[in-house]
Amino acid sequence: MSKPALVRAMNLTNYKTEIISGISFYVAETAEQHANGLSGLSSLDKDGMFFVFDTPTTRPFHMADMQLDLDIAFYDESGELLKVGSFSRHYKGPIFSPSAYQYVIETPADTVNFSELDLQTRS
Repeated sequence: MSKPALVRAMNLTNYKTEIISGISFYVAETAEQHANGLSGLSSLDKDGMFFVFDTPTTRPFHMADMQLDLDIAFYDESGELLKVGSFSRHYKGPIFSPSAYQYVIETPADTVNFSELDLQTRS
């Protein structure tokens, strides 16, 4: 059973935040944060979530318990964009990158132009 949005929103206060190309993101760095992602949230105080993995990975993402339609962007270890996809909150299948990725950004659908993001501007 998914957690209510209010409970999940309170838990996000423990997340670090980063600014990338002037856009504000929650940062998911731990396995628990990776697993939770934006699931159960119906609104955000930031522009999205920035997932950071210790090493490149190929594990799929999922839309489990998602309350928002999302755009998901995969980046390699050098910050190069590998893939961007738009997914309905009702999407049931796994979401794969075409190759190993080290960073992922999730945002509410149609809110960020990923071609303008430069991961080198992280702060």
